[in-house]
Amino acid sequence: MNIEVMLNQTITRWQRTGQDGYNKPIFATPTTMSGRWEAGRVFGRGDDKETIINSAKVFLTEAVSVGDYLYLGESTATNPLTLSGAGEVKDCKDYPSVDASVFLYVALVMCGLYRGA
Repeated sequence: MNIEVMLNQTITRWQRTGQDGYNKPIFATPTTMSGRWEAGRVFGRGDDKETIINSAKVFLTEAVSVGDYLYLGESTATNPLTLSGAGEVKDCKDYPSVDASVFLYVALVMCGLYRGA
């Protein structure tokens, strides 16, 4: 079965391109791609030892990078930080097909943070 048939939702991506003089992220113009957004909870540890609650796994046919932002649906907002429901990519892994002709990318997206004890 062709995996792209299963990736039938529209995902908006803001690629992080750098930061401004105030250490705020700068993003490229948003683009859309096909994917599959699965809401849920995945626990991990951040760099500052906080417990991260990743609110979604996003399955894609295109690679994304840690620091990019994703949103379920189509958006023309220029800054994802102002958009409720947009989340930061905290991890992205790729999974090749048996013959490595097709890759499935899985991004863990964080929309919430729990400061654990």
